[in-house]
Amino acid sequence: MNCIAKQFLDCMMNELCEAWFYWPIIHGGLNLKNIYLDLYSIHNQLLNKKMTTFNQLPERDIEKYAEIMEKYERGKIHRKDKSLKKYLHDDETLISFDEFIQRRETRISYWNDVYKEMLNTTPSLSPIMTDHHKDHIQFLQNTMTKTSSGKRYHAGTDYYLEWLVCFYSQQIESTFNQLDFIDPENVPVGLISLMQTTKINWNKE
Repeated sequence: MNCIAKQFLDCMMNELCEAWFYWPIIHGGLNLKNIYLDLYSIHNQLLNKKMTTFNQLPERDIEKYAEIMEKYERGKIHRKDKSLKKYLHDDETLISFDEFIQRRETRISYWNDVYKEMLNTTPSLSPIMTDHHKDHIQFLQNTMTKTSSGKRYHAGTDYYLEWLVCFYSQQIESTFNQLDFIDPENVPVGLISLMQTTKINWNKE
């Protein structure tokens, strides 16, 4: 973004519309990827899921060991609980808490479960949209699906497009008075797609 801004030496940076950098290219924007929209979406998903993290598990270890101790004490009075066998020494004394948490990352099931959950790819979360936003998204999608590059853009970026519209559609409208300030039919989509997939050194004279 800064590299592009340097090409407009006669303009102040705040005179350039930020939304223009990220707006779809077939609608007049530069179609740069704003990774912060993806990160913000994932961040909101993580907050929404309320995931269990490793720093919450030591407290659960204490609770689990207390349950084992209670079962052990009951077992000395009543018949022995076979499920306690793995927590006993050869002389049938209960293991200590330090022994219980040894290699807990691989031996205790809920530690393993949290690790596996963290390996999963966190899906994106849709923003809270007004009817106005939904109309904008529908309008953009209808145009994008008419072009080959639009199909590629739409195929894997539904959530991204939603966040893009929520963050920038108002700025685009206030700056250009409409969402498609360039006629998509006049955009050389094929040439642009070729340029995007071809390694070109634009700084080479």
